[in-house]
Amino acid sequence: VQPRATLVAQAQQVLVDNTAMPLATNLEEYTVPLERAVNSVVGQAGDPSEALRRATEIIYNELTQSPPGG
Repeated sequence: VQPRATLVAQAQQVLVDNTAMPLATNLEEYTVPLERAVNSVVGQAGDPSEALRRATEIIYNELTQSPPGG
């Protein structure tokens, strides 16, 4: 099974089951720290565990300081 096919099947199942999708108004609070973590590991030979730990910390702090929904 191709990863994309799996993703499409999961998205279709969400629609069939009427499962609510989370709001993505604050998506950058996730993507920016995660992109920095990836760049740290790939571009600067950083430690993957430390990069993800730091990204998780930043995301947690942003989410706990932001109003619900972004």
